[in-house]
Amino acid sequence: MKRINKILIISNIVFIISLTTVINMNYKNYKNYITSEKNLATTKDKVKNYDTKIGELNKKINTKDSDKIAKVNEISTQFLNSFFNYDALSKDKIYDNIKPYSTPSLVNKLKPVKDNELESDVNYKISISNIRLYSKSIQDDNNVSVLVLADQEMSVNKVNSTTPILIELKLRNIDNKWLVDDLLINKPLKNMPFID
Repeated sequence: MKRINKILIISNIVFIISLTTVINMNYKNYKNYITSEKNLATTKDKVKNYDTKIGELNKKINTKDSDKIAKVNEISTQFLNSFFNYDALSKDKIYDNIKPYSTPSLVNKLKPVKDNELESDVNYKISISNIRLYSKSIQDDNNVSVLVLADQEMSVNKVNSTTPILIELKLRNIDNKWLVDDLLINKPLKNMPFID
């Protein structure tokens, strides 16, 4: 009987130790689970905040790019209208008209070298219409290249003709203002119209 009591006591002690160990391990696991759930919730909140911040930054970038494109297109159109709309009497004013939209180096490059170089006995009128602007490339934040498809209209002694032209404008951002820094005018061969 003593032996059975001893075995019972030992088995009860082993059971109590095992039970205590299991309870202790379960409590630790439960605490770890609660901590990991809190960490997961915190991480999810951080991810949500980062997603929101990334979304806001993307909106700012897209807004900045679209603002940039809008400003570049506006200056390009104003320059083209100032440069390509003139007649025999107002041709000398072109260079004053393009100054607000051009760099000084472009104005100097375009101005006639000789006085009276633009004089003509012919009564004519030049204009530009159907302007379509395409951003060619954004080299960096301060330089952009724009391709322009347009129709150049010429009226000489009441005879009208229209020629499609391709123009490349290079713009620079100087003191936070976009200005046309260079232009290249190409006329298509055989006056074939461009395909829209």
